[in-house]
Amino acid sequence: MAVNFDRDRGDTKEVKVANTVVSGNIVRVGDLFGVAETSAALAPDGSYYATVGFPGVVTVSTELASATIYQGTSIYSATAVGTNNLGVLAALTTTAAGGTLVGKTLNDRTASGKVEIRLAN
Repeated sequence: MAVNFDRDRGDTKEVKVANTVVSGNIVRVGDLFGVAETSAALAPDGSYYATVGFPGVVTVSTELASATIYQGTSIYSATAVGTNNLGVLAALTTTAAGGTLVGKTLNDRTASGKVEIRLAN
């Protein structure tokens, strides 16, 4: 086995996050997007950390205000990169202006249903 092979391959990592991160939130870490698997917890170094999953597909419901979304729609985050790429909550939108591409939807959604997003990480 190669010495530079990370056994979990980066699918989940404990990363420094904002203290407001709660399990299930979409989190932006620099230009990466993932899902908080644990809520932010204060560590001895005075920073907050959470385990964040960086899967290929995430399912969201309330993070997108747009009532109707069609498969293949680009989803963006207007959330600014935090200090030192600190993990922050990602505000999701279908508006490209000034945003960073999060991914593309895999299904249609009407009203308040769930939408699956293929992350562009």
